Amino acid sequence: MSTQGKAHLEVHGLEIAKFANLSGIENIYDTTAEHAYRLARMVDTEDAEAVFLSGTGMPTVTVLEALEQDLGKPVLSSASAMMWHALRLAGVGQAIAGYGRLLTLR
Repeated sequence: MSTQGKAHLEVHGLEIAKFANLSGIENIYDTTAEHAYRLARMVDTEDAEAVFLSGTGMPTVTVLEALEQDLGKPVLSSASAMMWHALRLAGVGQAIAGYGRLLTLR
């Protein structure tokens, strides 16, 4: 997440416990799900209520459920939030298991 992204979330009332960027990677489309997993583990803190992975180009959805199990808290990403919203706009309201808690919300 960039400092601009952090500031945007804070302006909207979210408290950011810790944030970081993908260091050494110039293009988000060159990342892997393993990068996303490691980044989430790196930014998690004991007092954080959830973890958010920003960047729709980062492949996150396949690791969200494992991260939630490992961290014991919700893990969301730009991609999962966009997918949840698109499904709701399309009238799809059923829970979709395997991609984190957000997609199981009705």
